[in-house]
Amino acid sequence: IGRAYYAAGNTKKPLYFGVVNVVASVGSAVGLVALFHQSQFTRDFIESILRVGGIPGTTVLMLALGYACGSLLQLGVSYGTFSRDFNLPQGRLRRLSFQSFSAATIGGAFAYLTLAISGIYLNINTTLGIFTQGALGGIVGLAVSALVLRLLQNAEFAEALGAFMRYFQDTPPVALEPSDIAS
Repeated sequence: IGRAYYAAGNTKKPLYFGVVNVVASVGSAVGLVALFHQSQFTRDFIESILRVGGIPGTTVLMLALGYACGSLLQLGVSYGTFSRDFNLPQGRLRRLSFQSFSAATIGGAFAYLTLAISGIYLNINTTLGIFTQGALGGIVGLAVSALVLRLLQNAEFAEALGAFMRYFQDTPPVALEPSDIAS
């Protein structure tokens, strides 16, 4: 979004968006650290979700969460301003967001399921076992995500797949002449 404003000759708005990010990140980080220390429920909830219970120094996670909150607020403010300033149509973006979110969520769930099931059968105490488990989870997650995008008729996925297929179809095989081999 910042680059679009720079291209349009408006350099002040990206600066304002950056200020919003910094103020929101610092403010939310300070607030989250205070909440983390004051509320045992919040501390236990965050530590259990991230599976870091009993590890000292988990307060530092609130800094990362504060930074993420600031970035999300900057995204919302800059996107809203950008949409208004450039009269951006929302329909296609909503469809793309739905397709991407669906593919990521379903693909991630299948990847996690694959990790859980393969962890039962593989020895995850060895490098080979961990590598195999990760590779299986990644392959299944990507394949399911691709399938979901295909079923939802995602235009960007279809275009990328078509370009990939054309790359291999349009390239003729390389044949060597006998004179190329003999020196």
